Amino acid sequence: MKIIRNSNKDQLIQNTASFILDEIEELAKTKQKIIIGLVGGTSVAKLYSKLSKKDNEAWQKCHFFVLDERYVPITSEESNFKLIKEKLLEPLLKRDQIQDEYIHPMRTELKGEETAKEYSKTFEEYAEKIDVAILSSGEDGHIAGIFPEKEYEEEQAYEYFEDSPKMPPKRLSITPGALAITSNAFILFLGEGKKEALKKLINSKGERTLPQQVIDDIKNVTIITDQINVS
Repeated sequence: MKIIRNSNKDQLIQNTASFILDEIEELAKTKQKIIIGLVGGTSVAKLYSKLSKKDNEAWQKCHFFVLDERYVPITSEESNFKLIKEKLLEPLLKRDQIQDEYIHPMRTELKGEETAKEYSKTFEEYAEKIDVAILSSGEDGHIAGIFPEKEYEEEQAYEYFEDSPKMPPKRLSITPGALAITSNAFILFLGEGKKEALKKLINSKGERTLPQQVIDDIKNVTIITDQINVS
C-alpha cells in the first residue's frame, strides 16, 4: 500500500488525476479492454473534473462501471451515476475521448434485486475484474457500499440491500469479493472528517474485517490524503 500526502488539496487532486491516467495509459499497452470502477461523492467529483480535461488515446479502451449506487433513478440528484456522468463522462464524450456504448449505468427502474442481478451479468460479460477503481472513504471507513460490520451474501458481483448504515438505506454495491480482486485502487481520504478512518486503516493492516480485508486483498492500493500527520 502506497500513501500519497499533500496538504494542498487542489494540487493533490491534480496529481492524482495524472497518476490515474498514467496507470490507464500503461494498461492500454497490453490490454484491449480496461475496466474502470467509479463511485460518487464530493471528493471524487473534483477528481473527475480534473480527469475529464485530460485527452488520451487510452480512454478509447475504457469501460465504465458504477461500484456503488443509491437505489434512485439515474436522473436523480442523489444518483452517483448522474454525478459521474456530469463530471467525467459527458466532457470526455463531447470530445470523442470515450465510447458511449462502453458506459454501463445500473437500471434502477427495475426492482432492487433485479437491478443487482442484471448488473452483475453485465459486469461478468465485460469484465473479469476491475482494472482501476476510484474510491473514496466515508467517515466510518466504508468504501463503495462496503460498510464495517455489515454482512454480504457474495452470490454475485453486485448486491442490493435496504439496510445501509448511511442514508439512503436502499443501495446497490459491488460485493467485497468482487472488489477485492481489483488490480489497482486509488482511495481518497480527504478532509478532517476522514482522519480517524485513515488512522484506523494504517494501524489495522492484516485485520480480516470489512472493509479492511478488501483493501488488503487488492493488488495495488494507493491512498490519497491531505492528512499529513496521520500515522
